[in-house]
Amino acid sequence: MNGVGYPTDTAHWMSGTGSGFGTVTGDAIEGVPRLRFQVSGAFDFISSQEVGATNEVVCGSCHLVHGGKHLKGLVWPYLEPVTSADGNSGCQQCHNF
Repeated sequence: MNGVGYPTDTAHWMSGTGSGFGTVTGDAIEGVPRLRFQVSGAFDFISSQEVGATNEVVCGSCHLVHGGKHLKGLVWPYLEPVTSADGNSGCQQCHNF
C-alpha cells in the first residue's frame, strides 16, 4: 500500500485502531469499518481476510460497485460537506496523515 505523495503507514493499517477506524459513518465520530482489501496468494476465505503489510488496495477498497450515498460511490463522505469527522476516515486507515 503506497500512495505517491501520501506515504502509507503500514503499522497503523495493521493495528486497525485509532484514526480512520470505526464502526459507522455519519455518527459524528471519525472512522469507518476497515476498508476492503486484497491479499495476494490467498486461495481460501480465511487467509484472504488476514491483515498484513502486503495487503493491496483494489477499486472496491474505496468505491461501491453500484454506487452509494456518497459522491463517486465512495464508502465514506470524502470531500462532502458533512457534520461528522468521517470526511478523511477511509484515507486515514492507510495514509494516517
